[in-house]
Amino acid sequence: MKNFKNLNINIDSVRDKYAFFFLCVYAFVTPLGTLFRFSAKETSLGISSIILAAIVLVYFLKSVQRLFKSKIFGLLLLLVLWLFFSSLYAENVLSAYIHLCDLAIYILFAASITKIDLTQERVQQFFLWLSAGIFLSVFLTLIDFFGIIDIPYVNELKIVTKVNGESVYQASGLFLRRSAMAAYFAIVLPAFFVMFINLKNLILKSLLMIIFFMSLLVLMFTHNAAGVIAITLSLVFYLFFGYRANFLSKIKKILVVGFLLSIFAFVVAIRFPEITEVYLFRISAHYPIQEIQKNDLLIRQTRSDNERIYFFKFALNSIKKDPFGHGLSRLTTDDYGVMDPHNMVTQIIWATGIFGFIWIGLFAYALRGILRLQNDVANSLSVYFNAIKYGLLSWMICGMAHNIIFTGLAWLFFGMLVNMRFRLCNQTQ
Repeated sequence: MKNFKNLNINIDSVRDKYAFFFLCVYAFVTPLGTLFRFSAKETSLGISSIILAAIVLVYFLKSVQRLFKSKIFGLLLLLVLWLFFSSLYAENVLSAYIHLCDLAIYILFAASITKIDLTQERVQQFFLWLSAGIFLSVFLTLIDFFGIIDIPYVNELKIVTKVNGESVYQASGLFLRRSAMAAYFAIVLPAFFVMFINLKNLILKSLLMIIFFMSLLVLMFTHNAAGVIAITLSLVFYLFFGYRANFLSKIKKILVVGFLLSIFAFVVAIRFPEITEVYLFRISAHYPIQEIQKNDLLIRQTRSDNERIYFFKFALNSIKKDPFGHGLSRLTTDDYGVMDPHNMVTQIIWATGIFGFIWIGLFAYALRGILRLQNDVANSLSVYFNAIKYGLLSWMICGMAHNIIFTGLAWLFFGMLVNMRFRLCNQTQ
């Protein structure tokens, strides 16, 4: 009997060891976009897809058990079940069920991560792998964008923003959409910022600061205002509400961060004045703060921003006709035709109907319980917990402008958040 128990322990140990290793590889690969995919298509599978599927299969039974035993995952299971029936009302039923399968796999992926033994040392290793992936992605993007070396598969999208007759190219890095690239930076940069503020190791702090500002520069080159706004708001929320320190220490940190960001903004404005013009142009589409030439691009910019409000209202009005929702499908509108919802909240309301309001409220309440630590546990692991928390906050803010619900790294962060929540709470008992 003891031999069977020892065998089970050995199997669990081996499974845990290799699952964590592949989790780190996944964190390294995902910021590299299409570099490790099997084709140039955005929806193409790749190395990250194989790793994700392998982790889900290894922990499949335990992940399913987590769906029934955890409140937060139980709500996600309830969402999947509702979407299973509401997808029958979608105009493209097959597409709705394909997207539902994708969502279910990501949920199981997050549930699987809650079963991995995430010690402080392992979480540090994970972020080292992630930092390496982000740095490589940013480095390749900048080298190609500045024309130093023409790197294949990097900045392949030759899209420009025309401001006052000048064409300003957008960086896309290793992604086929600048919003996809921005989704990764939106979740990673606030996490790096929290670690930079709290970690004591000067070498790690220096590396995090370098990667942070390099990544922020690349993000600005994508012309993605949603990502910049999301990161900025997340940093503000952390400094004023999340950072635990006495008043003088907090003021000192705020001043130092403000100084560094001001220097960064000044250098960008002087060295890359066209980038400043791009963001002033985007703001001026709604709030005229400078004279800009009226052109088709300005009209499209205004229309693009107005689309999100239109789609949200359209999803609300659709409840009268189809209160059960339309599954994870596209919106079919009279003014814009068949379109992506462009917003995670709009997608949920369109997909689930009146149930979406109930579900969002319940999920927010359950998530609030996950985010609150008992007795404000103060140790190195809680630093990473807060890093992930504010990274997810930034990603959700960015999701108000883009439908980025299928960001694998976000579901990975969510699984780690729940995992560390259990571990930190057990330390207080």
